[in-house]
Amino acid sequence: MTLDQFGWNEFFAQQINDADGESYAARVWRQDINQYHLMSEQGNLIGTLPGKFRNQAYSKSDMPVVGDWVLVNPVIGGERGTVQIDRLLNRKTKFSRKEAGDVVDEQIVASNIDYVFIVSGLDADFNAFRIERYLLLSWESGATPIIVLNKADVCSDIDEKLRVLEPIAQGTPILVISAQDNIGFAPLNEYIQPGKTCALL
Repeated sequence: MTLDQFGWNEFFAQQINDADGESYAARVWRQDINQYHLMSEQGNLIGTLPGKFRNQAYSKSDMPVVGDWVLVNPVIGGERGTVQIDRLLNRKTKFSRKEAGDVVDEQIVASNIDYVFIVSGLDADFNAFRIERYLLLSWESGATPIIVLNKADVCSDIDEKLRVLEPIAQGTPILVISAQDNIGFAPLNEYIQPGKTCALL
């Protein structure tokens, strides 16, 4: 696979400079306590953070998270597929929340998301106020929200629920689907394309 298929674009490419030397790009797809799982054109990699990187981080928001693009180099004398994360590239979008406790710090949950599917059932689980909260979170992140209403097969008042959502959605696309009956997926699939990163709320 190519970097473009992973979501690489000009926004990230223009951050590369001569000082980066032979470092190459990889994307975080999983984060463990002391290591990161990365995908790159060289295959799946295991990334670690050098002490210098950690010491220069002013807050948790300066550390890599799922979705981030990083520049890496092989670890000299290390196992095959093990790399050192040299630099974190600027984020295009980010989902964050305040860190719990007395210390005020930003905790980034995921980054560089293109589309956010806000999924809600059309059954008793339907809650317009919750959908509105997720919309605000999505707009603040910089990602594009898409409202996905599932379980159309058990709902008898779809039009009424859509009427309630329209002023809240403020132009956000609203897709009605039924996973049970496999209905309504064509518009949804238009957003799920190579090079685009989607998340579910």
